[in-house]
Amino acid sequence: MRDVTGIPDALLDVIARVIRQHVQSCCAALVTRLDALEKLCAREPVVNVTSFPVKDHSETIESLRREQEQHTREAGEDRRAIDRLQNSIDALGERVNERFQALTIPTVKDYSETIEGLRREQEQHASGAVEDRRAIDRLQTGIDALGERVNERFQALTIPTVKDYSEAIEGLRREHEQHASGAAEDRRAIDRLQNGIDALGERVNERFQALTIPTVKDYSEAIEGLRREQEQHASGAVEDRRAIDRLQNGIDALGERVNERFQALTIPTVKDYSEAIEGLRREHEQHASGAAEDRRALDRLQHSFAALGERLKTLETCEMPIPKDGEPGRDAFEIDVLPVIDFGRDYPRGTLAQHQGGIWRAHANTHGGHGWSCVVDGIASTHVSMESERSFTVHIERASGAHESASFAVPVMIYRGVYRGGETYRRGDVVTWAGSLWHCNATTDTKPDAGGDAWTLAAKRGRDGKDRMRVVGEAA
Repeated sequence: MRDVTGIPDALLDVIARVIRQHVQSCCAALVTRLDALEKLCAREPVVNVTSFPVKDHSETIESLRREQEQHTREAGEDRRAIDRLQNSIDALGERVNERFQALTIPTVKDYSETIEGLRREQEQHASGAVEDRRAIDRLQTGIDALGERVNERFQALTIPTVKDYSEAIEGLRREHEQHASGAAEDRRAIDRLQNGIDALGERVNERFQALTIPTVKDYSEAIEGLRREQEQHASGAVEDRRAIDRLQNGIDALGERVNERFQALTIPTVKDYSEAIEGLRREHEQHASGAAEDRRALDRLQHSFAALGERLKTLETCEMPIPKDGEPGRDAFEIDVLPVIDFGRDYPRGTLAQHQGGIWRAHANTHGGHGWSCVVDGIASTHVSMESERSFTVHIERASGAHESASFAVPVMIYRGVYRGGETYRRGDVVTWAGSLWHCNATTDTKPDAGGDAWTLAAKRGRDGKDRMRVVGEAA
């Protein structure tokens, strides 16, 4: 729904009167038809159906059905007429809304955004003008400082050699050219700023000319304030242009004075001693810096000696404390070592006890397992495991909880039976080959009698025994 509180009362009365007349004209036909139906129903007599014979009863029912259908059709027509009337009223409402939308004043939001945009642009240009004014002030300060330096150089100028004069003049010329180029850059920047300000003024004027602002008191005051600010900035821009013109005149006058002094400068022809003077000056600066370093080192040394003397005086005047005798020590035989630690009770500090093969000391009042430290580490447990036929590992657990392990390999002799080709034999293996016993000295897969150092003959094959003699008469 649109807000119509701002519409005049006279216009609202006219709109209400038009709507009322349109509704009355649309409802007049419907009222006429309803009146005719009521009169028709009033004129028709009430029929007593029970007094008629059976033959006429069906005709009466049929006539009543036809009348009912006719009334139903008329009711449908009336309903459609009412729907058309409702549609007409809705269409009228839409047309009235369209006219209200076409006649309503633009919303405050659009004007506020436009004015806010103009204010932001105005603030940006105002800040830019302030920055330009500061830049101009800095430029004016730099030019004044340049003029002062040029005057100081001319007043204190003592030119010993032609070379120094040429370098000084060249330096002044370079500075003059730099400041002239800087002034040109500043002039171009100020011209760009002025063009931007003029363009902003034109855009603002175009917006003000194209802007159809309603006659509202708040908007007129805001726009008037913006116009006053625009006029103030325009007057400020004029003042800046005048200041820039004065600055340019000052720069031109300064350039003319510098040129006049350069033209009037007469440099005497003096022999060039600049190198010798420069060398003497460098030596003097080196000696001066060295003397300053020596003086600072001497001052630091004197401060150190003074502080050392103060400390010696303090030590001489202070009294040495007399040491006291300590408590007598305990004999080793008087120390009691408990055979076991009961973690269910507490022990005082300094208690010694055996635990897991070591000696433990209570470094504080104990509580359970807290407060104990191992002072003599022992062996709590030992475990030996076989890794292979010739190697084993010894695992040791210390009283302090540390674990140590060591592996050992012993080349014991193991009989492997008759030698089989293709197998690998290791040191300590013993095999039978060709009736002899051989010992393996190193890992190998060669035959025992192949030569080399891998095999050693342990037991040589003996001689074969004689055949058994048969005794005569012995049973077979």
